[in-house]
Amino acid sequence: MQYLDQVNQLDHATIDKLTTAVEIGKWENGEKLTDRQRESAMQANSFMAGQSHKPDQ
Repeated sequence: MQYLDQVNQLDHATIDKLTTAVEIGKWENGEKLTDRQRESAMQANSFMAGQSHKPDQ
């Protein structure tokens, strides 16, 4: 499965958790995000935001 396919499979709860983690710099359990985790979460969030603004095809 490709990266974008995996991101497309994320549910809203997971996207919300990623968004919160990026905003506060920590996971729900208090563990700090690594630079790589932060970058990946930001990319996934950006992709999903772009998908929600595309017209139906």
